[in-house]
Amino acid sequence: MQQLRLICKVCDNMGSKGVLLKVAITFCFYGMFRQSNVCPRVSKDFKVNKSTSRACVTFEDPGLVVTLPWTKTRQAGGQPLLVPLPKLSSQATCPVIAYKNLLKLQPTTNVNQPLLAAKNGKSISTTLLSKWFKQALILAGLPHKLISLHSLRRSAATILAHSGVNIANIKTHADWKSTSSFWQYVAAQKPAESVVAKAMKNLS
Repeated sequence: MQQLRLICKVCDNMGSKGVLLKVAITFCFYGMFRQSNVCPRVSKDFKVNKSTSRACVTFEDPGLVVTLPWTKTRQAGGQPLLVPLPKLSSQATCPVIAYKNLLKLQPTTNVNQPLLAAKNGKSISTTLLSKWFKQALILAGLPHKLISLHSLRRSAATILAHSGVNIANIKTHADWKSTSSFWQYVAAQKPAESVVAKAMKNLS
């Protein structure tokens, strides 16, 4: 968590791209999103029925709910995945605050606009997002060759597992289809039962 706070602090000093990057970081960590859930691999691949748009993010007091129309294990047109994101006491890493700052920077003019967009209104790509993340890691003095945006998903799941959250709850929240694939990512002892949302709030 100390590294997460450090990276988010760096984002606060990176200007407009830092605002977008902080949304990606907090969503990928607390939502345990894959990179493809925040933006497509290339800008032209943005599709309303598949990609995450502003319409997919709603305020549900006190946090957010992100509706993912497509994931690696759920194809477009099927049942969407609803992912709650908590409002944290620590504003430095809070996904709700990060998203509100994004709305101030880029007000929603069309609900179908990309969640993370460039100045021309088109979606940014995972390639560009990864480049920004690498810059943030370097500025934070962290090993940029060892950490990626996908590391946030693994780190969150590992912390929750070690905190005693039920594996089935983590798998549902993070959209892991199989238990075997989950354990390929996470190194933890078998946890006791708990609640994902409650544990997330305690991470700040």
